[in-house]
Amino acid sequence: MDVAADYFRCLYQYIQSVVMNTYGEKFLATQTLSYVITVPALWSDRLKAFTRRAASEGGFKGKVTLVTEPEAAALLKMDLCHFQATQSFSTT
Repeated sequence: MDVAADYFRCLYQYIQSVVMNTYGEKFLATQTLSYVITVPALWSDRLKAFTRRAASEGGFKGKVTLVTEPEAAALLKMDLCHFQATQSFSTT
């Protein structure tokens, strides 16, 4: 657990740093952040619970959602298709 929690701690600190540097402390203080962590589709509920616990010990508080990697890939593809369908390009 310690290695996984250490990994999530470093990841959490990096995310906080990027958000802080991008949006500022005032903005961050007023926001409730949600986190999505992908896990392999074949992982058991026990491994998913382990991942959630390691993320929590690493600093991820509040809403943490676990999504399987195939679900995440499908959602990204749907989003990209929607983005491409709504873009208009100039042909000049």
